[in-house]
Amino acid sequence: MKSRKMMMVALCAVPLSVLPVVAGAETDRITVEDPATGTVKFKVTSDGNVTAGQYTGDGALLANVAHFKGAWNSALSYAKDDCVSYGGSTYIALQASSNAQPDLAPTSWTVMAQKGAAGAAGTTGATGPQGPQGPAGSPDTQTDILNKIKTQADGAVLAMKQSANDAASTVKLAVKDTSDVNLFQVAAGGNVAIGATTPTSSLTIKNKAEIAGTGVLNASNNGNTITGVGTAFKSQLHIGDTITAAGQTRVVMTIPSDTSITVNAVLSPALSSASFTYSPQSLVKLSDDVNNDKFVVTAGGNVGIGTSTPANALNVVSVAGPVAQFINTVGGSSGAGFVAGSDPGRAVLSGERLGYILLGGSKDAAHTMGNSTGIAGFASENWSSTTAGAYLQFLTTANGGTTRTEKMRVDHNGNVGVGTTSPQQKFEVAGGMRIYAATPPTKPDCSDANIDVATKVRGTFWLTQGGAGVKDSVEVCAKDAAGSYAWRTLY
Repeated sequence: MKSRKMMMVALCAVPLSVLPVVAGAETDRITVEDPATGTVKFKVTSDGNVTAGQYTGDGALLANVAHFKGAWNSALSYAKDDCVSYGGSTYIALQASSNAQPDLAPTSWTVMAQKGAAGAAGTTGATGPQGPQGPAGSPDTQTDILNKIKTQADGAVLAMKQSANDAASTVKLAVKDTSDVNLFQVAAGGNVAIGATTPTSSLTIKNKAEIAGTGVLNASNNGNTITGVGTAFKSQLHIGDTITAAGQTRVVMTIPSDTSITVNAVLSPALSSASFTYSPQSLVKLSDDVNNDKFVVTAGGNVGIGTSTPANALNVVSVAGPVAQFINTVGGSSGAGFVAGSDPGRAVLSGERLGYILLGGSKDAAHTMGNSTGIAGFASENWSSTTAGAYLQFLTTANGGTTRTEKMRVDHNGNVGVGTTSPQQKFEVAGGMRIYAATPPTKPDCSDANIDVATKVRGTFWLTQGGAGVKDSVEVCAKDAAGSYAWRTLY
């Protein structure tokens, strides 16, 4: 390197000429002259030939002279003094090498000219012309679309807009089964359908058709327990579903296991390896966080609150407190009310029941209910726009029996009959009537001295029980002809 630098200093100490190129002929491009004698000591021609005091040729064999080889190439071999460009810098070879990357081989290469720092960014050039339309991309699959939806940021909205040409019934969102039948759909007008072909209202729900069950059933005659073979009751059935086998349809009450269920009524005849179908009983079901049904609407239209198996139009089951409470917030003379009535599609006839309230309870651990007391209303004449006579029955069941019978009636005239269905007076008892108190209360005042009380006690009968050897007495509070009030002894 020292001799190379000395050579460069020597070149700078003598006149250096750069001559123009003459087309078509080799000409001298660089010459170095001795200033004392004017003798050319070194020259480079336009063809790259070099002539020196002791050498003539293409310069490849000159010692201590840089030989420019272009960009470094790992496939080439390089000799000492070869010069290459790499990574924006220029390197000169210190020794012969092959596949020695200049910036990683300091024993083979040294920097001759270091790459400079990046200059300041220039001004933005003018926008070029628009390129040609590219080819159409492949359409997104359903999975692609769903993945894009689920990865949206919080607050993103999926919107389906009704176009000007969409009818209100046009389906904008649908969930289909394997047969391409809509299970859930939302129409452009906002109506929702579940199980129905067309949403005809804000919410339309249609029950599923009967489904073929897995396995076969066995049950003894007059039994309500069904045993399955190859069945999957736990996954296929729910309490309240209907199940049909050998022409017998029952409601599922319990599901102890995949191979055992109980139903609401006994089976007769018995089942033996019988195939079966089932149908979800519930159109609508609201359950708590541990799957206890709180509100159910069955396929038959029955509504259950607190029960999965409503057997009537409305069944309400409560585990604590009042089963139902009716409150009127209007005030005044309105009050809270309960209305029940009969509408057979014609005028009610005399003797037809208008409505009833029955009270009862469970007879056994299988939840068999019995209603042993109640109140019923009946028409006492044929009804019309001007006639609507009616009477009330009060029914109870005697100890040791199971049948309700009428014990008291309030007839259409307001007469009360106990033990009779045709009371002729305001109060009539068919049988004895007892006045008795184990601990007699204080006898009310019936005297002129307390006339306000006497007028209210008037007509009251009073039994006074006598002690041992003393007879009982029966009195009535009455006014005599003079207008004086007193207890009058009847016995």
